[in-house]
Formats: sequence, C-alpha cells, structure tokens
Amino acid sequence: MKAYAVPFEKFVNLADARLEAARRFGADLALMAGEALPSQLMEANGGVGYDRVIVCTGAPQAVATAFDAVDSAGTVLLFAPDEPDKPVGLPLARVWREEST
Repeated sequence: MKAYAVPFEKFVNLADARLEAARRFGADLALMAGEALPSQLMEANGGVGYDRVIVCTGAPQAVATAFDAVDSAGTVLLFAPDEPDKPVGLPLARVWREEST
C-alpha cells in the first residue's frame, strides 16, 4: 500500500502469519481481530474514526467493526463478499444518521 501513498495502513486478521506478512509489507499496525478491535482501531487513530475502511471478508463481525471504525461521512468499501446468496447486515440507521457511504 505504501506504493499507492496510503498515509497510515492498519491490517486486521485472525492468522498470525498474515499479520506478520502485513508488517513485512509495510503495514504501520497489524492487529489480531477480536472483541477489543474497535477500541484498538480508534486508539490507533487518535480517538477518531477513519475516512475510509476497506473490508476484505464477508464475515458479519468484520462488517460491524468497519461501521464502528468509520468516521461520520466516511466510506466503508465491502470488497469481498461472503457466499453469493448470504445477506450481510448493515446498520442502516447509523449509515443514514452518520452520512456514511
């Protein structure tokens, strides 16, 4: 991501090997997914939400964490869906209220 001028990249995963690879490839922060993740992400960003969050899994908890981490009027990109017919729950009231896209 450094080649694309991403100023500060965070990477979250459940696999230690992938976290280590993210560090080797230049991630500024690599975190293990878990219950404390939303607060860790906010702390790493000075207590504010992110302008853009990219989710590369269809896991419901990852989608929920993305909407917890995005700032008002921020964007969440759902890049990699789960199974084709599996619905993904979105916090529509929050998306509307916070003007997220």
